[in-house]
Amino acid sequence: MHAAEFLPQRHARLSTFHSPQARPYLDSRHMGLTESQQLELACGRRVHRLRQDWLNLVHHLRKHPWLRCTTSAPGVELDQPLNADQASTRENTLFLRGYRQSLALNLDHWRSGFVMDGETSGQSVPQSMRFFNEFGERIFTFQAASPRGLDPTLIQPFMDPHQGRQKTHVPTPPHWHADPKSHPLDRLDRESLRIWWQLPTDFPAECIPGLPELSRTEMLETLGREFALRTGVNALHLLAESLNEQTHLPLRVSVSNGAVTQRHASDHIEANVRANVLEMEQGPARARLELQSVETVWVVRKPGYRGFTLAIECHDRHGRLLMSIDDQATSAHPWNDWPSLLRTMQPAITAW
Repeated sequence: MHAAEFLPQRHARLSTFHSPQARPYLDSRHMGLTESQQLELACGRRVHRLRQDWLNLVHHLRKHPWLRCTTSAPGVELDQPLNADQASTRENTLFLRGYRQSLALNLDHWRSGFVMDGETSGQSVPQSMRFFNEFGERIFTFQAASPRGLDPTLIQPFMDPHQGRQKTHVPTPPHWHADPKSHPLDRLDRESLRIWWQLPTDFPAECIPGLPELSRTEMLETLGREFALRTGVNALHLLAESLNEQTHLPLRVSVSNGAVTQRHASDHIEANVRANVLEMEQGPARARLELQSVETVWVVRKPGYRGFTLAIECHDRHGRLLMSIDDQATSAHPWNDWPSLLRTMQPAITAW
């Protein structure tokens, strides 16, 4: 087979079903460079470095029309239009809320940002912005949904005056080293964790307060079978099939990478498993989860303001949360569609 015939077949599986403008997320560490280092070296005509005052920039951009935002981590991403009409800040964290949408941007973990230009009618216009953490992992993206791109008058004041190419040092993430180590907890830590989990609050997708080194998997194991039960990864195939059969099932999808937590709620989710990737559409929102990145799947419950919240969580091999789907404590009756679906995936939750 000629190369011209082989390459389209080879890269067909990298394409995504939801957006013809989307580009596959490629991990460049096998070349010795992170994506942020590649952009540092490409700064010039089409790539522009941003200053560090992210808070003011995001405040300006949240009112920009035709804008999509994407929270990503290795193996998972959630993409949706930005329609945040409420904003608040607390301890350098920016909270954005809109119709069926919420974002929590912990700006302490944002280390670098770049503007990417695109071609429109022969002119170069700002098309997207990518933000990275200290390890060079992409954590958040603003993408213009209009061919006119982003408003240059909003972005130019936040550009770094130094646009020369440079090579930066990016440390290797701790989870890239040996297998994750378990962190033993004393009795006080275990009891404090269980008390915190039983408080009637919203279902948490962020890091565990007071125990930053404890992984999400270790947390659920500590809570015990009263609140968390493990199920097989193959249950995600059953989840995709069952979601398509439900015409009205209010659920919320959450993706968190430590720096950003993005959530979207919808009454119906269309799901498919293609090329070992779970793809979900919730109206204008799209989520993508690579099943090969999923190490464990959990069925979880937590007290909420309106009753118990039931959720399914996917964790990676390092115990970090990749994606969660919950009902926001709307399934008051134990035999509603969502609890029944989770009971099919993990029969042991009948004891709840």
